[in-house]
Amino acid sequence: MIVARKQGFSKYVQKGIRLAVDQNARVDVALAVGDISQSVTVTAESTGVETRSTTVGELVDRTRIQELPLNGRNAMSLARVVPGVISVSAPTIVSQSRSGPAITVAGGRNTQNEFRLDGISHKNLTQNTALNFPSPDAMQEFLVMTSNYNSEYGRNSGGVIVGVTRAGSNDFHGSLWSIYGTRR
Repeated sequence: MIVARKQGFSKYVQKGIRLAVDQNARVDVALAVGDISQSVTVTAESTGVETRSTTVGELVDRTRIQELPLNGRNAMSLARVVPGVISVSAPTIVSQSRSGPAITVAGGRNTQNEFRLDGISHKNLTQNTALNFPSPDAMQEFLVMTSNYNSEYGRNSGGVIVGVTRAGSNDFHGSLWSIYGTRR
């Protein structure tokens, strides 16, 4: 929610603004001349069209991570739902330095992707291979950028996968999984 106030102008309130991973939001605030006790409240959803960036990609949000079936409980396998992702190999266990997740994005090599988790590089830098994301229960969302991303991700020529973990709280949360993958 955005609130803008200035003496001699009407109060401005904007609700319904939601930001996802690596997303820019622009909210133009227009203060009308008026009494300080008068307020204007605008409630609107974003149009879904990014006008401030040329990046092509798609967000895999919390709902998809939680609701879509995962073979092996590796959230990175959900990159298959993103247009431009050609193939995904997401093993549950990384047993060797070259056996991490491999994603082919827009015809690039599966070792030429940039992986970030909570803002830092998330890969084996000596082999240029990805590391697994944490458990799907710990992931909030991740963004798969397939082309035209900013130069801040310029280390590789493939796609960019940026993940964010869930924020904590003081409440106890948990889940239990059997070896057969059924939720208890």
